[in-house]
Order: sequence, then C-alpha cells, then structure tokens
Amino acid sequence: MTLFVSAMTFSERLRFKRQRSRVRQKDLVEMLGLSPQTVSAWETGRSLPKLTPLQMQICVKS
Repeated sequence: MTLFVSAMTFSERLRFKRQRSRVRQKDLVEMLGLSPQTVSAWETGRSLPKLTPLQMQICVKS
C-alpha cells in the first residue's frame, strides 16, 4: 500500500522521511538534541512538537 505524502499526518511524515533518508531514530535524536522518548512520541502520534502554526505548516508541506 502506498501512502501519498500530502495525506500523511505529521507523525507518519516524520517517520517516512527519516526512513527514506536512512536515518536511524537514534541518530535523529542526537542531531536534534532531544530525548529518545520525545522522538518516539512524535513518530507514534502520542505528541507533537511545540511549534507555531506557521512552523507546523512548513513542516507539513516540506
């Protein structure tokens, strides 16, 4: 099943782009300076990053 990027949620898009870039979650954690629990929560949809509405639109559309 192929998901269209425009129909993805933030968590799906984050995971998709990370995996497509062949970046491990551990590496993303280190690049962003966050805890593993934070990135995991973002990728599973349990929480979202604290962004302004404009920042969120940029993340979703890029």
